[in-house]
Amino acid sequence: MAHIINDFRVNKGDINELNILIKNYINDTYSEYGYSYGIEKDLLINNKIINSIYINLFINNFTIFDKISRENNITNFQQFKIFIENNLNIFSPKSDYFKSFLRIVMITKRKSNIGEKLSIEKFNEVTKQLDFNIDIKEVDTNMDQEGIDAYFEYDNKIFTICINPFIEYKIENDEIIIKTNGEFIIETNYVILYHISNNKIFVILRNDFKNNGILVENNLIKTHINNIISK
Repeated sequence: MAHIINDFRVNKGDINELNILIKNYINDTYSEYGYSYGIEKDLLINNKIINSIYINLFINNFTIFDKISRENNITNFQQFKIFIENNLNIFSPKSDYFKSFLRIVMITKRKSNIGEKLSIEKFNEVTKQLDFNIDIKEVDTNMDQEGIDAYFEYDNKIFTICINPFIEYKIENDEIIIKTNGEFIIETNYVILYHISNNKIFVILRNDFKNNGILVENNLIKTHINNIISK
């Protein structure tokens, strides 16, 4: 099976070899930020919150490969292979390419994230039931890098939302404890957690920054039950 990069054909076996090279470089380079391929967590890179999923998507990304080829006048796979082997540092967070690569993967991920879309629909449904009429808006790349997945304006103020998957939750005494799929940094006004299998389960939390806010301990999210808006 062949792939196309910037109008030239690439065999699957050849691109797989390059992907292994890129993956190993990314694993080594981003390990100082706590990154490990296949483990989802929020990373603090260049003073921005970036989920490890986005870094994973640098690998085998033909939109990124197209960009590299076009901007460096590469017209065949041999040229592309040599360029990548000699310039693996373009995948570094210190590279001039980093922001544009990040923008590419963020747009792609957001378009394909069903859990995120369903979470926003659920938030809209709950707020309407509470007679709280808002218009949830998509974020730009800058907000995404601050750990914000959506936002809305109310009473001339901006309220932010982060959205993450979770595995299970329980309530102990006056606290809800939620086990998530990774480690997340939560600095938003609201949190929507989703679990999508046969049944769609959503937990919506208010993050009270002044009293009893949301506490994150590794892959556990904890907060007072008063902060539960819906579950």
